[in-house]
Amino acid sequence: MRLGHHAPGPSDTSELEVPGCILVVGLEEFCHSIRAALSTLQHMVLTATDTQVAMEYVTQYRVDAVIISDKGAKNALEFCRKVKTQPGKVHVSALIATSSAAPADHIKAFESGASDVLVLPMNSSVLVARVRSTLKYHNAILKLSEAQDVLERRVTERTFELERANADLRREVERRKKAEEAVQRSVTILRGVISASPLAMFGLDARQQVQICWNPAAQRLFGWTERDVLTRALPKGMSQYGPTIGRLLEHALQGQAEGTTECRVATREGKVLDVAVYVAPLRGVSGLEHCVLFMMADISERKNLENQLRQAQKMEAIGRLAGGIAHDFNNLLTIINGFSELMQSEMKQGRPNPAHLAAISDAGHRAADLTGRLLAFSRRQRIEPRVLNVNEVLTGMEDMLRRVLREDILLGVRTAEAPTHVLADATQLEQLMLNLAVNARDAITSCGVLNISTRNVELKQTVEKHGLRAEPGPYVLLSVQDNGTGMSDEVKAHLFEPFFTTKEQGKGTGLGLSTVYGIVSQNKGLITVASEAGKGTEFQILLPRVAAAKAEALDPAAASGKLAALGQETILVVEDEPGILQLSEEVLACAGYRVLSANCGSQALERAKAHAGAIDLLLTDVVMPGMNGRELAGKLAATRPGTKVLYMSGYADHAFGTPERLPNMIAKPFDPTQLLKTIRSTLDVLPA
Repeated sequence: MRLGHHAPGPSDTSELEVPGCILVVGLEEFCHSIRAALSTLQHMVLTATDTQVAMEYVTQYRVDAVIISDKGAKNALEFCRKVKTQPGKVHVSALIATSSAAPADHIKAFESGASDVLVLPMNSSVLVARVRSTLKYHNAILKLSEAQDVLERRVTERTFELERANADLRREVERRKKAEEAVQRSVTILRGVISASPLAMFGLDARQQVQICWNPAAQRLFGWTERDVLTRALPKGMSQYGPTIGRLLEHALQGQAEGTTECRVATREGKVLDVAVYVAPLRGVSGLEHCVLFMMADISERKNLENQLRQAQKMEAIGRLAGGIAHDFNNLLTIINGFSELMQSEMKQGRPNPAHLAAISDAGHRAADLTGRLLAFSRRQRIEPRVLNVNEVLTGMEDMLRRVLREDILLGVRTAEAPTHVLADATQLEQLMLNLAVNARDAITSCGVLNISTRNVELKQTVEKHGLRAEPGPYVLLSVQDNGTGMSDEVKAHLFEPFFTTKEQGKGTGLGLSTVYGIVSQNKGLITVASEAGKGTEFQILLPRVAAAKAEALDPAAASGKLAALGQETILVVEDEPGILQLSEEVLACAGYRVLSANCGSQALERAKAHAGAIDLLLTDVVMPGMNGRELAGKLAATRPGTKVLYMSGYADHAFGTPERLPNMIAKPFDPTQLLKTIRSTLDVLPA
């Protein structure tokens, strides 16, 4: 047994890869001859005369080919099979060297795993060629095997990656499926909430087109179906009462929170509703960044109840005033009756005293003013802003305020030296003062002081309080200050909310200060409150001041005073009270008018029918037996369409089934000057 080594040969074997070993197994002479023949190859040649040693070489070295002699190696075919079964050696090429040329022996060699059979003796060149060919085949098989291994490894790795990706994909699909199910569930719930909501809900984009939804509550409230409005412009009726909805939309898109506000909208049938509105910009919703969700609730019934309660509050105030008013009327009647008797006695003696007549006239005017104030608080009337001097309103209310307060409360009134002109409704301004006085009275538990004052101020910068905003400019400041129990911060936080009250049940409606807040808001003013528990309260109200020149221009009373009181037109006077009818006839006749008189509607129609000339004006009482003034005016207009109408009434509400005031009316009581001015104004200004 001997190990031989052969160095690499010349470069004519360059086509072979980096070689392994060639193992020759057989007798020593065989091994020597083969090794010599293979000297031209680059392979290292190992020789072994024993199959056991040869097998160790196979396991220890990289063996590309084994040449086995069937003479020197015991059971060469069995050794060939063992080589093929060794781990990683399946591709080792085995060549059986034999002297037998019998095909049967060759078949057995191939069946044992031999790659080739070398029949000895063989030319060395042929031997080298056969071995070279076998090695090429071996290398090809080895490369193929390595490529297959790489491919299998890559396939395994890729399969693992794909399995992992598939697992990730399955998890992602499952996650998205759950997310979609959650979204779908949320959408279903949201649709259910929107559909079941009692609030009218719809979306508007920047062009005021309805988007997203128009829920059943919106359809029930406004009358339009979702099909009518979705993706179309908001119905005109819903925005015909000013730019409120457009303003809310614009502010919401600009990120300005409005909170809950109120506005008026019209339904498909033309019915006007008061609604509470809340807007919610749809920020962060893809595709809906320029949309705003509107939610509306019908508060018409609530508004109606508020009006009724406000009216009840007025009547409650009148109840408090009743005793004082009765006292005042008795005083005035005593003056009128007493001086009337004196005048009658003096007339008989031929010595009438003009001072007594002036006292009667003054008492009558004071009675008319007192009645007017009482009716102003009790009647439901339209707001009629006109230029008012807050000083005059306050001093005129002073006696009434004293009647409201208890005897142990001292009232102090201090007015500004300069005129304090504002554009406001007189009744509202009086109600504001009265409500604040009542609130102060209830806050004073024992002896106390209530001070009310006015002064002119200038705002240098914008002021915002309690949701109201006052821009820089001239204002009239009305201050109402008491030394009562004061208020805590918690009470102040709810002070102007409707129906909020700290009084015992049945002692207040909770609308006093909310009414004050509403009046201030309507007149574009501002209200502030300073109060601490046990230290009293001061309300300060700012109302926009009107300049003196502008005040005169806006004052309808001043304008009417410039009208001529005399005339020559024909006037039909209708009044069921004989004294007023006689007074009207004489006043008009003295002013140069031609007068036709009647004590009821039917008589007035007969007089008009019998009169051949034109009738320029119908002066009629509103409430009369048989036929009221409006019915009379309607029937007269059928035959005399050019006749103008002036109503006169002493009632707070008119008998027409509506609380609205008539557009052209003179309220009783009136004096001759007022009557003549109003008639002249009606004839010259009002259309027929």
